[in-house]
This record gives sequence, structure tokens and C-alpha cells, in this order.
Amino acid sequence: MKKLIIAGSVLMFVGIFGLAPVARADTFGDLQSLINKLRDQISSFRQIAATGGGLENSGSGGFVPPIGYCPAGTVGAGRVNETLRCNGSKWVAASNLLNDGTNVGIGQSAIYGSKLTVHSTGSDSAITADSRSSYGVYGGSTSGVGLHGATVSGKAVAASTETGYGFYQAGSNAKNYFMGKLGFGTANNPQESVDLGGGNIKMGYEVLYSYYNRGDANPVYQACSTDKYLISGGCTLEAGDQTNVLWSSSPDPNNPTSSWRCHWSNQSSAAVRVYAICANIR
Repeated sequence: MKKLIIAGSVLMFVGIFGLAPVARADTFGDLQSLINKLRDQISSFRQIAATGGGLENSGSGGFVPPIGYCPAGTVGAGRVNETLRCNGSKWVAASNLLNDGTNVGIGQSAIYGSKLTVHSTGSDSAITADSRSSYGVYGGSTSGVGLHGATVSGKAVAASTETGYGFYQAGSNAKNYFMGKLGFGTANNPQESVDLGGGNIKMGYEVLYSYYNRGDANPVYQACSTDKYLISGGCTLEAGDQTNVLWSSSPDPNNPTSSWRCHWSNQSSAAVRVYAICANIR
């Protein structure tokens, strides 16, 4: 049964709408003010109930508000660009989420030039994205930066996966750039522009060679295929050749990134073989 309990000069409103005591009145003026507030609250509850706001009929003509409901009313003071947040009983201005009508900032004191900027000053991640079957984070752009990560001392972008790609970029013309030091297999502390951390690089390469006989032009050369880059080379004389001498074996001074040169004595009918080892690196 809903009750008004009056004890001396104290009036407590108990049990209506399932709420705890909401006010106290020491004078008639306070009592009148309390009645007015209750009337406004009842009206607000009925309006929400009429629009499907999740209220249930209490069985006696009243309505029970949902848990964590914040009624309409005056909002407290706030700063420019702050947003509203329901704290479970009333609306308050929240500085953790800022919105200037164009850009949004989370966890910062000012809004920067990005559509969304998320800032973390503690040990928590600025953004955690988790997906079981699609993208954890997807960044797409026709001309600018699809995904930009900046940090002072932590990880700008950390990507991990169990079976798929930790970091994936599609498109034959796609480009990625990293400023600073880039580490693979390092303990979060690369020391060089590209640091493999003691690991290996698996790459495609080709080994090309040519034979040259006495009387051919000397020095002799072996060039890489188009778009391949010279990474090493060598020269060999025929087995059993006791006459000819290799004078030099080195990259071609005129084309050091694409051709290997052999200079030999060319004194007999024996042949020399020149090798070039080439790969898609530079």
C-alpha cells in the first residue's frame, strides 16, 4: 500500500513508483514544493509510458520507471561541446565525450581536427576493437589516411589475430608508410629503421649466369631481369683451367644495382661463367 508518513515536521514520500524516500519537508511551503515535484514526476512517467518508454503498470494506476531512468528536467551547468549523460538518476554534462557538431573527441580536453579522436592517458588502450568474423578495425580512404595512429611512448596501432591477418592491406597499388623505426620480431624496441630482431626475410630471387669463351669481350657481364635488383654475384673458371686467372669479380661499376662483372686473363680456350643473384628488393 502506498503511504505518506508524517512524523513531527518530517514528511517522507515512500513506496510510490518503487522509489526510495525522495524528500523532506519542515514547513508547509516545503510540503507544497514537494507535492509539485511529485506531480511533475508522475506526469513525466505517464508521458514515457504512453510512448512505450519501458514503464510497467503497477496494478494500481501508477507506473514503475525502468532501472537507471533519468526523468526530464533541468540539466546542470556544463562546458562548451560537452554531451549529456544519464548517471542513473539525472542528466549531467559529461566532459569525457565532446562534440562540436563536426568532430568528436573522447577522453580529451579539446577537440582536434579528426572526425573522431580517442585519447588515453593511462595504461588502458585508446581503442579496443574485437571481431569474431569480420574486421577488428577497418580504415578506408580514397585520397587521405584511412587509419592513423600516433603515440608518445606506447603502441600507435597494435594488431593481433589467432588465425587471420594482424594487419592487412588489400590492393595492388596499396601503400603503407611508417615513420621512425619499424620492428619485426623485436621486443617492442626496434633499434634500426627496419629491425628484424634476429629473424629472417623470405623473398623471391633469381640466379642468372652466362658463359664466355676466349676471344669474347673482356670484362664480361650478367644483368638482372627487368625490375629485379642485384644483391650478389660471382665468377667461376672451367674445372681444370690452370692458365686463366680471375682478376676481379664485383658489381658492374656502371650498373651496380643491376649487373655483375667478371674480369679475367682470357689467355686460353677455356670459358668463364658469370653469375648474378637478383631479387625484388633495393
